[in-house]
Amino acid sequence: STDGSVEYVEKLFGKKIRILKPKKWIGFAGGHNYCFKKAKGEFVMLLTNDVSLPRNCLSKFLNKFRSDNRIGIVFPTLATPKGPGFDYNYGTMIDMLGEGYKASKNNECVFTPVGSVFMLRKDYFIEPYVEEIYSYDDELTVGLRCLLRGFKICRVKNVTVLHQGTYSNAERSKSGKTLFYTDRNGIYNILIFYTTKTIMLLSPIFLFDL
Repeated sequence: STDGSVEYVEKLFGKKIRILKPKKWIGFAGGHNYCFKKAKGEFVMLLTNDVSLPRNCLSKFLNKFRSDNRIGIVFPTLATPKGPGFDYNYGTMIDMLGEGYKASKNNECVFTPVGSVFMLRKDYFIEPYVEEIYSYDDELTVGLRCLLRGFKICRVKNVTVLHQGTYSNAERSKSGKTLFYTDRNGIYNILIFYTTKTIMLLSPIFLFDL
């Protein structure tokens, strides 16, 4: 980064935190994978810069993990301001075409965590993200990697995180890039995780969906 943010954080927190500096720009997914590999703890939390965490949420995440060794990822309910109220995100389910749709509040275990904040068991993953998938539905690949290894993705129902949303996402929505990245990344997920036989069997549905 060239905007002075690294220097600002170093001055503000000093030795309380460790800042990792890749030698080149490696993107959102690449940055997460880079930091994930450098982390030394049993659990790793990944979060974006537009969320506010409530008090004691980390202990609640850890309690959820310790309740079941089959859980690979935990995440909170995400509340995004919308009009006079909030739009609540309870995680994502996936249809047969590899595209995500919102889970209901009754779903505790899902296919994909909310993308803005979730915690993983470090030793269950080599790296969480597929780096070719950028910006939208990138967390789908994280979820699929977890599920295909036989682990569960569970929401911690008594934790809600405030999500403000970002300027960059708003600008992409205006330009149509949101739709482009969502559809493109859905195709990527199909090519990465589906077998050739499954793709051939589903190809009539894919063509009809176009």
